[in-house]
Amino acid sequence: MKKIIFTLLVLLPLLTMAQSKIIIDKVDSDGTRTIATKCTLMRNGFTDKCPLKFGLVAFVFADGKHTTDLCLELDRLSPLAIPKDGVLLIKLDNDEILELHQALPTLETKDIVGTYVKAAGMTTYTTHAMYPLTDAQLQLIHSKLITKIRLETETKTFDQVYKPKRQQKLYQILSAQCEEVSKRLAEKKDIRSGF
Repeated sequence: MKKIIFTLLVLLPLLTMAQSKIIIDKVDSDGTRTIATKCTLMRNGFTDKCPLKFGLVAFVFADGKHTTDLCLELDRLSPLAIPKDGVLLIKLDNDEILELHQALPTLETKDIVGTYVKAAGMTTYTTHAMYPLTDAQLQLIHSKLITKIRLETETKTFDQVYKPKRQQKLYQILSAQCEEVSKRLAEKKDIRSGF
């Protein structure tokens, strides 16, 4: 029993690092490169009413310009949409507030089909949103702790206040994702690479 507990304690930090996994690193024929991390679930406890999944997507265009988006996913028991230009407020540990605006068309954020979970006997719906980040905002997310998030949806606003232990975990997740995306961006790649 002690060996199992010890093994779990050793593996937990490794699991956090594994969560920064790159799921897309693709170059299109027009020269646009897309790099995306897996969205990682960040719960704020067992009774969390708004568990969010966080991920990053970077786009590098043929002219060398690039953008990075913060991706959020929210699982609910009913379909939910986030309006285009809907606001996401992120409060950092230095009391600075970042204001981000949702980039996808409203209908693209809403899951109307859902996923049936047989074990629970219910259907869950995943809402997707993408928030473009400036380089300065990306640097702040990479270097500061997030203490609170306010997410605007079509029907209501969700507030998520993170406990200190969860702030640290969210920081580790986003930092690992930022580092992984930066590493991939440093590698030059085009459609002919490795052919």
